[in-house]
Amino acid sequence: MVDLSGVGLSGAQADGGEGGALLARVARVVYGLCLAFLAGGGSFLTFVAAPALAQGLGSRDAFARAVGAIFPRAFPAAIGASLLLVLSALFMTRRRRAFGERAPSRWPVLAALVILAVNLYNGLVLLPEMQSLQGSIPSFEGPLTAARQRFLELHGLSFGLNLGVIALSALLLIARLAAL
Repeated sequence: MVDLSGVGLSGAQADGGEGGALLARVARVVYGLCLAFLAGGGSFLTFVAAPALAQGLGSRDAFARAVGAIFPRAFPAAIGASLLLVLSALFMTRRRRAFGERAPSRWPVLAALVILAVNLYNGLVLLPEMQSLQGSIPSFEGPLTAARQRFLELHGLSFGLNLGVIALSALLLIARLAAL
């Protein structure tokens, strides 16, 4: 049996049943895991994996193929984690309000919604456009074409949005850990 006593609501705060207390604990664990995934996974891809691939593969074209294979898998995972983050934040906020605790702050829910919106935009709008452009760029080594310029602009936007998700997720995680 896993001891979750440090991460959940006490029995007095639950709805009188162990099932409600367990759901509250699960929501808190899911919330923390989603934040760790979003902050840690995004940091790893951005600051470790991508630079290592760029250096190790030697050519921009090989690097473009490698990250072109990674990000179509990474964004659905980030969107899924973001959705779970929103749902767990909403559950925890409603639960606290229902059991007479001090009025919960809405900023974790709002921040989770921003994270979800950014990941949806990155994965469903920017990524498909970048993939389309990438198919029309013969090489990332040659002269700067209009398609490559547009790709670089979108990449810069996506990169900036990813940094925002990492930072916001890290802040929420720090706040969560400080509350324990």
